[in-house]
Amino acid sequence: MTLRVIIRTEYADKAANVGGSVDVEWKTFDIEAPEVEAFLSQKLSSLTYRQVVGIEPNPPKAED
Repeated sequence: MTLRVIIRTEYADKAANVGGSVDVEWKTFDIEAPEVEAFLSQKLSSLTYRQVVGIEPNPPKAED
């Protein structure tokens, strides 16, 4: 199974500069992340839930 990451980008340049509308763009990615999938799929009590609240790039560490 894959996880679906949906990213929303808001372009507010026109709104800030000339009073225009905010443009919104959506991009969807399907990724393999078995460790995250397993954690999110664990059976919990009916009063407990998990949700993804953010994602960020994890660049490789610079070599010394």
